[in-house]
Amino acid sequence: MSKFPSIFNEVVGPIMRGCSSSHVAAALRIGLIVHDLLDGQPASSTVTFDSKEALSASYDGQGSAMGYSGGLVGFPPDSDQLAYAREIAANKGVAIHFVVDDVPTNHPNTYLIEAESLSGRRLSMEAVSLGGGAIEIRRLMGIGVCLAGDLFLTVLHSLNSTAAQQECAKIALENDSAQVITVEHCQHHENGSSLVIVGSRQPLSDDTVTKLIVQLQPAFCAQVRPVMPVLAGAGNQLPFTSAEEMLAYGGDKMSLADLAYCYEQARSGFSREQLQDLMGGVAQVMRNSIDAGLQGTFYEDRILPAQAPLTRTLENNPLIQSSMQRSIAYVSALMDMKSSMGLIVAAPTGGACGALGGAVWSAVDTLGGNGDDAIDALMASGVIGVFIAKNATFSGEEGGCQAECGSGSAMAAAALVHLMGGTATQAVNAAALALQNTLGLVCDTVADRVEFPCLGRNVMAATNALSSAGMAMAGYRNIIPLDETITALSDVARRIPLELRCTGMAGLATTPTGKALHKRLLNGESVQVLEIA
Repeated sequence: MSKFPSIFNEVVGPIMRGCSSSHVAAALRIGLIVHDLLDGQPASSTVTFDSKEALSASYDGQGSAMGYSGGLVGFPPDSDQLAYAREIAANKGVAIHFVVDDVPTNHPNTYLIEAESLSGRRLSMEAVSLGGGAIEIRRLMGIGVCLAGDLFLTVLHSLNSTAAQQECAKIALENDSAQVITVEHCQHHENGSSLVIVGSRQPLSDDTVTKLIVQLQPAFCAQVRPVMPVLAGAGNQLPFTSAEEMLAYGGDKMSLADLAYCYEQARSGFSREQLQDLMGGVAQVMRNSIDAGLQGTFYEDRILPAQAPLTRTLENNPLIQSSMQRSIAYVSALMDMKSSMGLIVAAPTGGACGALGGAVWSAVDTLGGNGDDAIDALMASGVIGVFIAKNATFSGEEGGCQAECGSGSAMAAAALVHLMGGTATQAVNAAALALQNTLGLVCDTVADRVEFPCLGRNVMAATNALSSAGMAMAGYRNIIPLDETITALSDVARRIPLELRCTGMAGLATTPTGKALHKRLLNGESVQVLEIA
């Protein structure tokens, strides 16, 4: 509902399992909304993907099918049962089918959904994954809508529309204290059916829902819970919406972290202490994932065996040691956890989850810092991500790996400057330099898995962040401002060919070895890359 990103909705999060936030977390959130629209009693669902777009090739290997199935049966994104969601859904008697067809879509990550409940309620929906776990419901029951999963929704579908429906709904809501944000009346011009959608920051009371049903006589009424942690409609004016405005607002009198708190307090309505608690949970998941990943991970359905433990051999290397060695190890640990269905934070995406968390926590440990330092650094990174989310994309399917690892690198660079005591201006310049260094980076995942070359590119993103932070701290001049660099990112994203946007149709994915790995995985063989090296 809100057109301005939240650090916790679109940038740093969600806390999730699985390989890709665009696939697993977003699909799960879409599935949760369908679950609620069917009153929590799904019987069947068919999801269709456009044969011309990335999801037609990646929905299975990168986890869209798993995520949607998990959401449809009510799993949260951090569920330890998510890897078995399709089997669990089948055991519950929920029939889920995925179809690839030549269908018209306006976004590469489009889900065309038909679903039915045990009671016979039928539902149609068009939803898109926007990157980093963000979603948008664009059509419901054939009617155009715009829903982001960031409010409690009461949805009433009527077969015979009347012009007075929206006004009737408003009258019924007059005495409800649910902080109603929006009441929308959307009509299907061909068949006359309509939706009345009430968006609120708290669930409507049972009495109000009853009044709505009595007045509107809908074919069905459903209540949908938000899938985002920060709700729309806080009602506070944002202090800034661009990097230029932010520096004009705070100059160098405020740190980048302080500016991030100012933005998110206005966007969310939360206090600074509440935001610190929320980011504290995020930071702790990252820390736990790093510690677990360093010990080694195992998962059958992946290309690479655990890589993070190998970095111990670098500890006494005179060229790669201390901060560099720790950064490589921590990034690798997070990527190993992602590939083994461990708990991670998509920051800004699942495929790029290693760069920011690895860079921040390795810097905190190198500098002798603590969890509070990590919390503030992640907040600082988050406000940089807000500007990217607002004016470009985090989606590899839309913009290639520059949108994922490039964005993660820019966010990490700003966080590192903050940890080193730099100014907000220096942090913004570091982010711009890091993003400029990664423009044009393509997404050519091998064997339809978010592992290779993703791991190496996350390590590169973290080391690029450190180099860019060093340049900014030393006073290197940044020629192109961050806002203009983000615009350039968006422009380059539109120009990258489809084949190099997470489709597996070019680059490393179509090398002889890449194709051989993919063939073996499709045949159900257990694959470790060392076996065929």
